[in-house]
Amino acid sequence: MLMDMIRSMLSNSNLLVSLSMYVLKFVMYMLNKVPSKVVLKTYFELWTNRTPNVRHLYVGVARQK
Repeated sequence: MLMDMIRSMLSNSNLLVSLSMYVLKFVMYMLNKVPSKVVLKTYFELWTNRTPNVRHLYVGVARQK
């Protein structure tokens, strides 16, 4: 499942394949912040008893230099 998500993110962007480890870390980070189908809470909530703060995330395009 993780590799499918990584391939999807890399194929839909202009990122280099060498950045796949950073994409993996981001995918794992996001999966811990969203609820799963099995449990109504996020994994972060189960571990810390706090709701996750995702205000620092935004949908956008990376700026090219």
